[in-house]
Amino acid sequence: MKRLRKYKHLKKINDYLLDDNSSLVKFNNLVRSKAKGLNLEIDDYFFGIRNPLSTRTALKITYNRYRAVFDYLDKYKPDSILEIGCGTGIGAWILSDLTKRFIAIDHNPMDLKIAKKIFTEVEFVQANAYEYINKVAAGEFDLLLSVFGPQIDVGLAENKFNKYIHVGRWPSIYASRWPNIVTEIREEELSRTDIQKKILIGHHRLGGKHLSFNTTIVSNKQKGFQSTYPYYYFTDEYYVMMRRAFRMYKTFMW
Repeated sequence: MKRLRKYKHLKKINDYLLDDNSSLVKFNNLVRSKAKGLNLEIDDYFFGIRNPLSTRTALKITYNRYRAVFDYLDKYKPDSILEIGCGTGIGAWILSDLTKRFIAIDHNPMDLKIAKKIFTEVEFVQANAYEYINKVAAGEFDLLLSVFGPQIDVGLAENKFNKYIHVGRWPSIYASRWPNIVTEIREEELSRTDIQKKILIGHHRLGGKHLSFNTTIVSNKQKGFQSTYPYYYFTDEYYVMMRRAFRMYKTFMW
């Protein structure tokens, strides 16, 4: 696995994935030992790719999805974290190395049953994301994190948290990001050159500073690319998205 360095604070990801080729076996053995006695009703959610009970590579998959987040937060260590849409809790378990104040919430009771049984270091809560956030006092948590989870209104997030990091699902790049540029194209009758510029400099994903092609520090005060994360931004998935974007607006073909 390509890594330039190990993490300073995220000891679990070092120990259970990055140390050597047997690290992932060590993680799976940990999961197996912690899951003893767990009684579950198997449904479609059980076979999710981040469920360590059904996927032997769940930790590796989680790392690939969170890796820009891991790099950023290992450097800018938050005081406290609220994660929404935590699933079975692997990401929360890893990030709990950063702070003692960490709460992870999800709406799915089976995912949380797994998370609570295996990753006992984290406080997991079953709740609706918006309802929970509305009850949180401003400043109670330093960071709001959503990795392939709900997308929270920017205004609400800024009123409650110092930072809001959102990692979008592949479809949400179109559902939640593209309306910005689509609206501008329709209202301003932009030229092909103007559309190219907006796509290339990141204006197709307004509202944040981008750590990777789908990872954004959401804030109206921080826009554009974070140049220290080029490896995580220019991925194969990003090039596919760019190709589709240019073809969609007939601005470039390859």
